[in-house]
Amino acid sequence: MKTQSYLFLVFLLVVLVFILGVRYGQQVERTDRVPTPVTSRAPAPTIALDTKTYIHQGCGVSFIYPAWWHNEVTSSRSASFAFAGQTVMSVICDKTNLPAPIGTNPTEWRKKDPKTGLTVTVKVNDGQKNWLRLVGATLEFISPTP
Repeated sequence: MKTQSYLFLVFLLVVLVFILGVRYGQQVERTDRVPTPVTSRAPAPTIALDTKTYIHQGCGVSFIYPAWWHNEVTSSRSASFAFAGQTVMSVICDKTNLPAPIGTNPTEWRKKDPKTGLTVTVKVNDGQKNWLRLVGATLEFISPTP
């Protein structure tokens, strides 16, 4: 056989080894790529919050508030709530046309009832301002009694 034939056979052998190596590498890659199970995140823990619903017939509102607060004083147009001997929240309704505070006072929330024209103002002391969100989110207007 001629030298060219040997070189051609060596070349074919090198190509065969290359192709077999690539195929082996692909097989190893598939084996290494173990499908990871999709893990769902556990739901966020819920905090059991003991609440009560307050209804003020004179103002025509209802809302949820923490159960450890107690209603301290109620009149025909206002109510106040206390905890540990301190007033923590007051609710006042009147015919004022004051604008709702916008970010300037995080301890006060105001909303006007379109049916009666009464403006409900909820004020909390500084230590209780996180509860203002609960009251504001759950406040609903109901039909007031005169």
